Amino acid sequence: MSDWLGIDFGTSNSAAAYVEDGTVKRIRLDRESDTVPTAVFFPLEEKSMAVGSVANEALIDRLEGRYMRSLKRVLGTPLMAERRTILDRKMDFYDIVAAFLKIIKQRSEEQAGRRFDKVVAGRPVLFDSRNADIDARAASDLERCYRMAGFDDIVFLPEPEAAALSVTGAIDTDALGVVVDIGGGTSDFTAFKKSGGGIDLAASHGVQLGGTDFDRALNLKFIMPCLGHGHSIRHGMGGETITAPNAIFQDLATWEKIHMLYTGKTLTLAKGLVRDAVEPDIFQRLHHTIDWQLGHEIAFLAERSKIASNSAAGPVEIDLKLLETGLSVGMNPADIETVFSGFTDTLSETLDDTLTRAKVSRDAVSHVVPVGGASLMRLVRSATSRVVPAASMVETEIFTAVVDGLAMHGEALA
Repeated sequence: MSDWLGIDFGTSNSAAAYVEDGTVKRIRLDRESDTVPTAVFFPLEEKSMAVGSVANEALIDRLEGRYMRSLKRVLGTPLMAERRTILDRKMDFYDIVAAFLKIIKQRSEEQAGRRFDKVVAGRPVLFDSRNADIDARAASDLERCYRMAGFDDIVFLPEPEAAALSVTGAIDTDALGVVVDIGGGTSDFTAFKKSGGGIDLAASHGVQLGGTDFDRALNLKFIMPCLGHGHSIRHGMGGETITAPNAIFQDLATWEKIHMLYTGKTLTLAKGLVRDAVEPDIFQRLHHTIDWQLGHEIAFLAERSKIASNSAAGPVEIDLKLLETGLSVGMNPADIETVFSGFTDTLSETLDDTLTRAKVSRDAVSHVVPVGGASLMRLVRSATSRVVPAASMVETEIFTAVVDGLAMHGEALA
């Protein structure tokens, strides 16, 4: 028997589920968890690819190998087809994403005791909100990866629409709701009405902005300056100075690009910056980061600091002892708010545009359905309350509402 499997392939975390006897059954993809970090690790001494928390632990334990995260953000870009030597293997991102999806398929089949050759795959409303060609390529790339993973029938469903399906029992008939789905890489909104037969979708809209962008912004503002970002280097024979090149710091703060910096070429660049720096000790930290491959650990620090700042009333201290004994940097609430202000504006505007497309007034929305880990951020709640201040929050399974809805849609297709 071959049944439909719902897969929520996310930037930060992924999940899978199916329906059995009218009940959604989630797959334990990561030990006892219903979700698995979308991270992979290629060990130096083994041929098998580790995923999820095992991959994260390999990085933290500093095992020799190659770590990657935020695979979803590579979809639609030229990086997908670039073949790279990963340890002793030639691979491209089609191979890597497909291998990750294949592991989800295998674990699902083992636990469910059935074959899954059909998949309802979640996708953002827009992979790229600025470029329609990239958006189309990303969808095509993801479909190719699912086929490489062994799925014959593939149906895509926008993630916020799937989340809306999962909360029909929590909303009164004729009520108007809006799903606010803030993931690791995209923010999606769906306006819908609860009807007697389920839900009627009014409009969906999205923007390429998510939790990893929040991490990156904090990293660039507070951590990267400790490695030389924004500092001066000597240039020319006359003693002139210029600001250090920006690209290396931008890439070092971007999850999906960090692993690409661990090359001899980048290490030589870092050495040159130390040599030319007005303050060499600061740039020595950059050299140390590249040499010891600390970029992902720094990114995890930025992520944890983001989470800590969300509940803190005062400053948050980032401990940077991995770079230098006694080194730390503080983030005060006013500076954090300044860093996030543009994101708040963008989310408000996108939600407002969604309601306009749905021809729904702000006052008519009675319920907000938050989905995705980043939907817990204060900046997201602030953006939402600007647009629909009178709407009440619906309690949802933040991390699994999407995959529950995908599984339910698969059941409807069966």
